[in-house]
Amino acid sequence: MPVAHAAKSFSRRSAFTLTKAESLLHRKRSGIVNRLAANASFLPSLTPQLSIVESQLASIQQYHTETLTLRAGIHWREQGALSAGYLKRTAAQRQTHQIMKQLLHPVTSTLCSTPEEMIRASVSFYSSLYSPDPIDDDAVEDLLSTLPSSLCLSASDQRFLINSFTYDALLDGVSRCPKRSSPGLDGLSYEILRLIFIHPSCRDLLLQVYNDAFSKGIFPNSWLGTSVSLLPKKGTSKISRTGGLSH
Repeated sequence: MPVAHAAKSFSRRSAFTLTKAESLLHRKRSGIVNRLAANASFLPSLTPQLSIVESQLASIQQYHTETLTLRAGIHWREQGALSAGYLKRTAAQRQTHQIMKQLLHPVTSTLCSTPEEMIRASVSFYSSLYSPDPIDDDAVEDLLSTLPSSLCLSASDQRFLINSFTYDALLDGVSRCPKRSSPGLDGLSYEILRLIFIHPSCRDLLLQVYNDAFSKGIFPNSWLGTSVSLLPKKGTSKISRTGGLSH
């Protein structure tokens, strides 16, 4: 339809323009931050510019957040005449796909059918799977001692590896995250995580969390736990043949 075509065309142009504007603002912000880091005397003149750029970035991110919320609501309503009916069908279909009636215990080879037994069997399998194998320290030392000096890092490279994280480095890292993903234990997908990272108000907290983890070994509790959802496959009760989805 002409109206639908016009709406889609406008949306694409608008999204492209916003993406270019956001990239330009990020480059401007990086340039200002680098100049401030190199010469603190620029602080009085560049601080107002930095505030304006960060305010514009925050406005764009707010627009992205509202757009994602709107899209989620539209998708929810379009799947059925009643939203409640769509949710019920979706939940029922997902539950049917995820139900596992039996699992074979990896150690005792007995069939487990109750939820408690299947959880214990899964914990036993994944605890063994993710436990590191012991290594021969002497063999490692012998291997390292035979490496030629050309393969060793220079002093400057060694210092670079132990430098603290910068905000720009964190932004570069989160930009490589997948565009679509299942939410983790906190319920946040990578799309939302990226919005949090690039919000100016989160800058100091992010730097503290990542640099504490890197230099002091202080990790948030959310980094120390994971959840594995087993994806059943027809015709097998072996845990090793089920798919595992980590959150």
